[in-house]
Amino acid sequence: MALALAGANLANGALTFTQLDLNGNYRLSSSGSIAGFPLGNQTYLGGVPFTQNDQQGQVWNGAYLSNGVTQSGSSVQTLTINTNVADARGFYSVINTWWGAPGPTSYASLTFNFSDSSSFTKSLIGNVDIRDFNYQTMTYTNQINNTTTRNVYLNPASSYAQDRQWFDFGVHSGKTLTGVTFTDSGDWGFQRYLVSGATVQSGSSGQIVGPSLGPGQTGGPGVPDTAGVPEPGQVAASLLLLGGIGGYVFLKRRKAAKVAVVA
Repeated sequence: MALALAGANLANGALTFTQLDLNGNYRLSSSGSIAGFPLGNQTYLGGVPFTQNDQQGQVWNGAYLSNGVTQSGSSVQTLTINTNVADARGFYSVINTWWGAPGPTSYASLTFNFSDSSSFTKSLIGNVDIRDFNYQTMTYTNQINNTTTRNVYLNPASSYAQDRQWFDFGVHSGKTLTGVTFTDSGDWGFQRYLVSGATVQSGSSGQIVGPSLGPGQTGGPGVPDTAGVPEPGQVAASLLLLGGIGGYVFLKRRKAAKVAVVA
């Protein structure tokens, strides 16, 4: 029942995605071979749509300045995207790193700002939330938690991976998201952000799950990862149903008991 209702939400528009233009500084093809890479204005990664074009300005890399010049040395790099998304429930990013540094210290974060002047920052930990895009390289980070961060694209030929992060807005859920800032405090050869997608979810809570993709594959809408957490209406309906079943069983047992006494 939960999956059917989730599908209905996707169909009736209760669940809405707003794909953001990164307006960044990098091209994915500069990372290496991206043959069969799922690119486009409606690329589904793990069941969520993203805008992913291999064009300058669609990908952001903290190892480069806004003019594309290599940024060597330790310095804080930021990318701020202004939004105006009402009833925001959560945020998806597609982030991997060049190189990568394991935790517990964080060298990357996202800050979310809302229309009521509230905000919160989520730090990203290497080998937990983010990892090197070259997933077969053992020198740097190569693990993720597989819960809030999931693999959504894998290219065995090039060892290229894309991982998707989910940020649940929690107490801020339902507010208007006015902006998000990506912050990178790494260093050349140490850790730098590689951000290739950003999408806001509104209208419905819960992370959307779907299959990871490989070269030449295309995805579609996923379903909320909240099948075990029914809506209040579902709870009420379930209680009524269980109450009816319980009453029926009780009456049936009483009738059987009465017949046994008479006999």
